[in-house]
Amino acid sequence: MFVYTMNNPVKWVDPSGLNAVDAMQDFGGGVRTGFTQHFQNLWQAVNNPINTLLSVGQSVVSNPAVAVANMHMNTNPVLNTMSQVHRYVVSYQSSGFYGLGVQAGTDLGQASTTLAAYGLVRGLGWLSVESLLVQGKRHRELLLM
Repeated sequence: MFVYTMNNPVKWVDPSGLNAVDAMQDFGGGVRTGFTQHFQNLWQAVNNPINTLLSVGQSVVSNPAVAVANMHMNTNPVLNTMSQVHRYVVSYQSSGFYGLGVQAGTDLGQASTTLAAYGLVRGLGWLSVESLLVQGKRHRELLLM
């Protein structure tokens, strides 16, 4: 009923009814920025592999504990989800709906890249369901030892 005040007319005041429109435009601009920035960064990494490797190496050497934590986080879905939620909260707190959009656009770009890479690997026959099942069985056997 009070959509123009995000269903809270006591906390939010929007007599013109345009604040929600502005917020959505900010969010959309942020998504566009985050999405394109992801691919620009990817392009730079591919065109400058030595600089990319040096940068990764420097970040690992400068803070190995963070590097190990990040590797562990990528294998733990709970920690990964908590980290994502934290990134969204920090993005919103620092830059409002625009920052939230940038984070969403970046995640969308990363998901697109992952899906494209997976499709390429599957298309070239480098990965098959059978090989995944065999690998999964080996991992289970190692865990049970």
